[in-house]
Amino acid sequence: MTRTRRATAIIGIGQTDWSGDWRRVRAGEKPADSVGYAAQAFQDALRDSGIPKDDIDGLIVGPTTAYERMGEVLGLNVRWGGQADAVQSVLQAQMAIEAGYAKVIALVYGNDQRSAGTQYGGPSAMGGQSFLSYVYHSPWGMTSQGALYALT
Repeated sequence: MTRTRRATAIIGIGQTDWSGDWRRVRAGEKPADSVGYAAQAFQDALRDSGIPKDDIDGLIVGPTTAYERMGEVLGLNVRWGGQADAVQSVLQAQMAIEAGYAKVIALVYGNDQRSAGTQYGGPSAMGGQSFLSYVYHSPWGMTSQGALYALT
């Protein structure tokens, strides 16, 4: 591997209040959707980073999130971005910074699968159309992201 010219670092992290959210759902409150969860985590990461939102010029969102909608919700006007999974988003951000496409990139993901009733694994697993690889792995019970990632 060659050494990169530009330094990259993770400068802020954020997450939602998982246990508090679960208590609210059990109490009958309506949970956030995946975009709402992502926005909450983004705000937390922005506070943690200590930088102004206007410094962000790149955005990568999780594969189940609409890139354009997330940028709109977060109030970001970026010049570079896209979608990627957890590992690829870090690599893509580093390469984009190295190439000079952006200087500060937000990696944002939201997931409401529990409250949305998403089922992983088994014959009723979610994602037959979205995650076509499940079709090829289902005879062996590999019908979830967790199962597929565990092998790698």
